[in-house]
Amino acid sequence: MSNPKEKFESKKLPMMPIRDVVIFPYMMTPFVVGRESSVRALEEALASDKKIFLATQHDASIDEPKAGDIFQVGTIVNIVQSLKLPDGNIKVLVEGVDRARAVEWKEDKGFFRVVVKVLAKQKETSGDVEGTMGRAGSMNIIVDADLTKYVAHRPSVLYWVLQPGAQIGGIGAGLVRMVRPWNEWLIIWGYDIEQGERKLSDDEAVSIVRNLVGDETLEVKVRSTSTWTVNEMYAGRYSSGRVFCMGDAVHRHPPTNGLGSNTSIQDAYNLCWKLKYVLEGKASPSLLDSYSTERQPIGRQIVTRANKSISDFPPIFEAVGLLSSSDPAEALKNIEARKAATPEGKARRRKLYEAIANKSYEFNCHGVELNQRYASSAVVSDGTTEPAFGRDRELYYQATTWPGAHLPHVWVEHRGVRKSTLDLAGKGRFTLLTGLGGDAWKTAAAAVEAEYGVAFSVVTIGPAGCDALDIYADWYFQSEVEEDGCVLVRPDNFIAWRARNVAADASSTLVEVFGRLLGRTPLSTREGVAAAAE
Repeated sequence: MSNPKEKFESKKLPMMPIRDVVIFPYMMTPFVVGRESSVRALEEALASDKKIFLATQHDASIDEPKAGDIFQVGTIVNIVQSLKLPDGNIKVLVEGVDRARAVEWKEDKGFFRVVVKVLAKQKETSGDVEGTMGRAGSMNIIVDADLTKYVAHRPSVLYWVLQPGAQIGGIGAGLVRMVRPWNEWLIIWGYDIEQGERKLSDDEAVSIVRNLVGDETLEVKVRSTSTWTVNEMYAGRYSSGRVFCMGDAVHRHPPTNGLGSNTSIQDAYNLCWKLKYVLEGKASPSLLDSYSTERQPIGRQIVTRANKSISDFPPIFEAVGLLSSSDPAEALKNIEARKAATPEGKARRRKLYEAIANKSYEFNCHGVELNQRYASSAVVSDGTTEPAFGRDRELYYQATTWPGAHLPHVWVEHRGVRKSTLDLAGKGRFTLLTGLGGDAWKTAAAAVEAEYGVAFSVVTIGPAGCDALDIYADWYFQSEVEEDGCVLVRPDNFIAWRARNVAADASSTLVEVFGRLLGRTPLSTREGVAAAAE
């Protein structure tokens, strides 16, 4: 039964039931479509405006659900990409647009066609979301085209193309991205979002590709086209009560810097181990509060950085003369003038090289990806001050074992195989790294397990006789603790705590550290309180 307070906009769309997943607006979700009825609904959508209504089944085991087996409320999505697989199934990538309710159902051509009413968007409360959606328009064109003669001698996966029109919308320049060498490509081109969503015919797509490549005779086969918008949005908080959000739901940005998948996976990695410990009763629910505290600043940072990288393109356009005229012929003449052996040509080249060098903030921004330093209840201070960054913190990764930082990578030899320290830790468990003289930490690990039921690995790194050989002595210096000290690593490979030297009572110290990390009171303390109350 519909809610009389809901405000509606009606649409008629093909409908496809989905299993075991709920899709929301702004989510990008890939899945494989195999049911015959679903394939028909999808093909109907692909043949029109690429919009389809997705709603979840009550019971995922039903292969051919009726209308009553499907939730009425679902999501209208755009089909961003589709690929027909050899077995007849279709792999799709969809993006949620609007939540909607199906109010009329009709079975037609072997699939459901529904009339949906778009649910009015709830007004966003202050602080929930910050930024702007739809700052600029971009189009993806996936094509088959043999570009061997242009690229095989200078192989890359991504080529930027500067030419008239490249500065309109999009991500700042024309993009030719290799899918399969050298005959399958993703072309990205901008459009003026103020003129509305761009609907491309295959002929228009072929024209764009030929223009971007600079070959009017190029044979082009269009596989698919889609449009998307450049966004600059991040959530002010990632959780509320029992609801936790991650990925595109909380940070929306362009693909510049390549931060999307990395950041989304890090969100999941951060949250999942905490959920596991809470659900198993090994940690207090308060541990989950650290998720938003740690990840929200990262989301804000990467959204800002990705959009800043787009704004770094205009100096390149200015240097080559693309901004001096709207006439394509004049613009191309200005581009050619940069080669002149004249004072003006020399000045332009200097500006161009300096502007391109500044794009290191997009292509070599290791600090943005790895310099996170968490400050939350899931990190216990060792009493030292945060180390200052010696170089640009966005460009350069500065490895440290300071609590809250990412575990540094160091090559060691473990069981006859060269491994990274990153592979000694993680895997759903805490890991304590120590060295010669650190045997007390093994006893401390047993005490922690007895107190909290939390088992974890203790790995010694050092010369022969240790669990892992410090083959280049890199861990000796990179660990920033003495050999008998320790570095406690969380399941997500971030440093939870460290001790420069072995503690006089390592067991009590480590039990206290874990109590603070997990929001738990040691068993001995609980028993003492209970005895005092009797």
